[in-house]
Amino acid sequence: MKPPASACGRGIRILTHRDAWRMCEDARKLSKKSKTGKQLKARIVQKYVAEPLLLGDGARYKFDLRLYVVVTSVDPLRIYLFQEGIARFCTAPYSLKDPQNRFAHLTNYAINKSSDGFVENADAQRADAGSKWSLSALIRTLQSQQLLGDPETLMRDIRAVICKTVIAAEAHLTPLLHQFADQSSCFELFGFDMMLDAKLRPWLIEVNVSPSLMGGSPLDRRRLYAHRTPHCPFCAAVFNCFVNIECIYPFISFVDVVIAPISP
Repeated sequence: MKPPASACGRGIRILTHRDAWRMCEDARKLSKKSKTGKQLKARIVQKYVAEPLLLGDGARYKFDLRLYVVVTSVDPLRIYLFQEGIARFCTAPYSLKDPQNRFAHLTNYAINKSSDGFVENADAQRADAGSKWSLSALIRTLQSQQLLGDPETLMRDIRAVICKTVIAAEAHLTPLLHQFADQSSCFELFGFDMMLDAKLRPWLIEVNVSPSLMGGSPLDRRRLYAHRTPHCPFCAAVFNCFVNIECIYPFISFVDVVIAPISP
């Protein structure tokens, strides 16, 4: 459970069945109070992925994926996916016995960077070291451990989740875009956060508007600013996204979009 339109892992809570029942009872009681009394606050409730894919030598750690998506047109719909992404690891071994251990269950960088178990990536050439990896390094590791066969199968499922998500929001995006006289000059950059379960199925966790493009580590700088421009770091990062992207809609077949596994 988390508050809407928040960031950096603020306000996220993992609820047991008992916690959820208690909160429902509290909400029912509050709803009976007058308008001048304590008011309910909006919350987003998501099903917890209890069997995530875990990696690590010895201890097993949970991780998520940050993928960068650019939408350059809504009518007609056109979606691009930046070919590189990030794998962000928890800093405590995964265990369902302690659901309140934020370092074991929440993959947010803002949370884990304050953990004693956080390992900063100090070498841009080692994209599979520390608490943050590149997506390509993660795929190589999964293949080397024989956890992943054809990476294209995984990426096809990821692209399908992205396309379905944007299509689901198309009715909301179209009126916003029509506010601009020159629609061809607009684009939106999104940060898609996904998690892989033990069967390598991608699950959408959330979509971030205007995701951070600040690169604090050598790996971040290599990933985001590989193509330099004479402008600010933000411009360099966006420019790099457009250089290293693939169009995943409409050039993904409609049949693939329909039959691919749907992840909430």
